[in-house]
Parts: sequence; C-alpha cells; structure tokens
Amino acid sequence: MESFNVNLNKTSEKGGRYKRFLIIISAVLIGITLITFTIFYLNGVHNKSVYIIPACYLITFIYFAFKGRKTALYINADLVALEYQLGFYRHAPIAILWQTIKKVKLGPTYISFFKRSNKRKTIYLGWLPYTKIIEIKSNVERMCKTLNIDIEYGEIIRDIDVAAPRQ
Repeated sequence: MESFNVNLNKTSEKGGRYKRFLIIISAVLIGITLITFTIFYLNGVHNKSVYIIPACYLITFIYFAFKGRKTALYINADLVALEYQLGFYRHAPIAILWQTIKKVKLGPTYISFFKRSNKRKTIYLGWLPYTKIIEIKSNVERMCKTLNIDIEYGEIIRDIDVAAPRQ
C-alpha cells in the first residue's frame, strides 16, 4: 500500500471549530448591519430600500455557511504528492510534490516539509483529535521512508529550570 487517505469530515472537532467560525461571522454581520443602519439614520435616509443592504449581508452569510458546511476536509498522499484540504473556504486543495521535498519534520502537532528551494510548508494539526494526528503522522512517516526522504522528529521543549532556585 503506497498511498493513504485520511477523511477529516467525521472528526468531532469540525463541528466545534465550524460553530465558532459561524459565531464570529454572525457577530461581524450584526456589527456591519448596526453600522449601516447608524450611517443611514445619521444621514437622514428613512427609506424602505435601506433593508436591502442587510438582506444582502444575510444572503451572503447563508451562502458561506452552507458552502463551509459542505467542504471536504482531508489529507491524501500517493507516490507523487501529498494533497490536503484543511480550510473551509479554500477552493483548491494544496499539493506538495514529494520530489521537491528534501526533509520532513514531524512535530507534536505539526508536519513541516522542507523543500529543495529552502522554503518550508507547515501543516498545523493541533485542532484535530489525537488519534487523527497520530494516524496522519505515521502515514507521512511511512511515505517518507518509502521515498527515502529524511525525517526529523520535533520535541516538546519543557523549561525544567523554572522551579530551580536562582543563585
């Protein structure tokens, strides 16, 4: 088996993350609506067409909320590339070609890909459940070993001198 597919739509964290996103967008929508009505009121505009602007805000919000709910979140890899879609509103998935990678660093909650052009691409996985993080990291590690790509393991750095008395 030279490829893997990790579906992230069934994770429990997507619901919480998405709900927080909708709450923030709702607060922004309400704020923009209040600002709009305030500007119209201060300028003496008392027309029924004023309600068109908040209606447009509402329609736009419903569109983005529906579109975000239907977004597929995943990480796929084969012998050619690793492809992932982790954002709600990114139109195209991001692909990383294995032939451009010289080293992969597996951290506690991230994976960094160091390219031959000395650029780095990092995938942050801290919002996923622990089992999904382990599954993704082990699959990436297996692919790197198959393709003879150097692997570096990140460590959790703990400051153990905090409790030590100073001299």
